[in-house]
Amino acid sequence: NWINRNADTGLMLGEKDCWGQGYAYETWYLLLEYAFDRLGLHKISAGATVDNVASATTLQKLGFQLEGTWRDLYFIDGKFCDVLMFGLLQQEFRRNDRNKL
Repeated sequence: NWINRNADTGLMLGEKDCWGQGYAYETWYLLLEYAFDRLGLHKISAGATVDNVASATTLQKLGFQLEGTWRDLYFIDGKFCDVLMFGLLQQEFRRNDRNKL
């Protein structure tokens, strides 16, 4: 959204043997760096289903703040599931010392 200088984004690693190896963190970091430094965005939003603890943890390690829960947002495997919604502001990303590859 160029007018409001924000974006919604998501990430999916489909190969399970790639999970837990830091690829998500590195990918998110590079995406955020590009969004804030090159595109000049102010805020990035992302979500993780409530049962996806690894994704929620990765977002929080990057500095994302939990902003709320969207109830029954997705229909997966025959049931509705809630999604935790996170947001990260440009200045939060810049001051987060953990954001180093």
